Amino acid sequence: MQSQISGHVYRSDTGEPISKVQVSLDPQDEKTQRGAGGSRIVRTGPDGAFVFSDLPPGAYAISAWRNGFANGRAPWQSSATRLSLAPGQKLDNLILHLVPAGVITGTVFDEDHEPLAGIAVHILSIEFARGGRRRIYVTSTIYADDQGNYRAPALPPGSYYVWTGGFTQRPMGETPLKQGPAGGLQYRETYYPGTASLDEAVAVDVRPGEETENIRIPVATERNYTVTGTVVGMNSEPTLKPYQLYVEKRDGSQDGSQPTFGVGRIDRNGSFTFLLLSPGQYTLSAVATKISGEQVNEVNEGFASVQIVDSNVRADIQIGRAGEVHGKIRGMGDAAGFPSARWQITLESTGIHLAHQSLSSFLALAIYPADIDSSGRFTIRDLPPGEYTFTMSLEHTESEASSAYIKEAICSGRDYATRPLEITVDSSLDCDVTVADDTGVVVGEVTERDKPLAGLIVVLIPESRELRRIPRYTLAAITDTAGHYKITGALPGNYFLFATPQNDNRAYYAPDFADRNSGKGESVTINPLSTQVVNLHVLK
Repeated sequence: MQSQISGHVYRSDTGEPISKVQVSLDPQDEKTQRGAGGSRIVRTGPDGAFVFSDLPPGAYAISAWRNGFANGRAPWQSSATRLSLAPGQKLDNLILHLVPAGVITGTVFDEDHEPLAGIAVHILSIEFARGGRRRIYVTSTIYADDQGNYRAPALPPGSYYVWTGGFTQRPMGETPLKQGPAGGLQYRETYYPGTASLDEAVAVDVRPGEETENIRIPVATERNYTVTGTVVGMNSEPTLKPYQLYVEKRDGSQDGSQPTFGVGRIDRNGSFTFLLLSPGQYTLSAVATKISGEQVNEVNEGFASVQIVDSNVRADIQIGRAGEVHGKIRGMGDAAGFPSARWQITLESTGIHLAHQSLSSFLALAIYPADIDSSGRFTIRDLPPGEYTFTMSLEHTESEASSAYIKEAICSGRDYATRPLEITVDSSLDCDVTVADDTGVVVGEVTERDKPLAGLIVVLIPESRELRRIPRYTLAAITDTAGHYKITGALPGNYFLFATPQNDNRAYYAPDFADRNSGKGESVTINPLSTQVVNLHVLK
């Protein structure tokens, strides 16, 4: 029996129907694909209505698109709604919403205030993670016209960074201003309003259906250089895929690398070249992967750090040369009362790092776990250069432990439990780690005019700005249908507590969220093994 899907598409702000929307229905498995004969697209009428008739049962994804609108989700999230149809089922009155899209417009110009034609302008989406860390995604790339003007349309409402620089677009492709054996000249990578540092960049707010104008970016020129060298100790094992080379720039930002990365060329003898690199600190990495079934594992890694100042640089990458942290954990399986076999100790990067296996426009946090043996010993190997924080996690899960935390981590005579640990390619640190589980609980309800509010985020943020950089100290929960929430595993200390609507970029994890909303939340002190009851109103 054939099935059917029908519904309407409306504006998210006014509820008015939208005509001429392209609604796509895509089969999600091979059986459905064969039965449906591929994807289908229909167009809404003046009343926003659409219908897909004569559908075989199966799994589908439905999505909507129209010029001038966005789906209202973050650019890195799927815009499709998944559906499952039974034989003969009629799925009627399906409602889809589109958000009026925003636009960013502006001008790019050089040191002499002349317009820069053909330079790429990147619109970067922001997603925050615990610890105030930013994940950066390229949402849109446009090129400035002959007057240096650019227009970035179809942006979902939210906050964005605007980033430009590098080469200019010509009929023959992207080209630097100058290039020769001793180096070249290009435009400096620059964030609005005119800074080379992500920490100093200013986010641009985009509102539904509105144009954010006059985002002007001055761009200076800078020289670029070449890094050459050799990958030493390459393994030619047949099961390994060829080595891949990556370069990642670190700009000293509090949350790590800026989104500047690239791929190098390597020959069969291991010689490599990275071209057109601007001055700065870089991490070079060589990675070989092994495919086992459907799983891809990174093996045989090596790293090198280089500083480019005013000339080309030579540096070798030694396979197996990477940072290491080892040591002993105290408090496991005795007074703390939790068995070491269930837990792992983890080093989590404080920055945003290139995801090697899927080189693309996004950067991801790097996490390095290690098992703990029966005597409490652990070893974390193959660490790239960078800053890391200690944490405890349950084995084979992505969630952090609800009770265990690092109370003390003494490495080279200094405690890194509440500060980042700097790792170099030659680091080999022995650490004494003390673990505790005397965490507290915060419970309560969120109401508005005595009515419970469901689906809100309740976020617990340390009063200390330094502790906000440690992910384990910031916790969150979602209110249930009765408006109740429960936050477990809260480390002893002083905190702010806020209730706020959920949003795609998780702005409540931004390091300045508590400061921007000072006086609008509740203060709470978490004592060891205590339970605090705090009722809240939603943040306005």
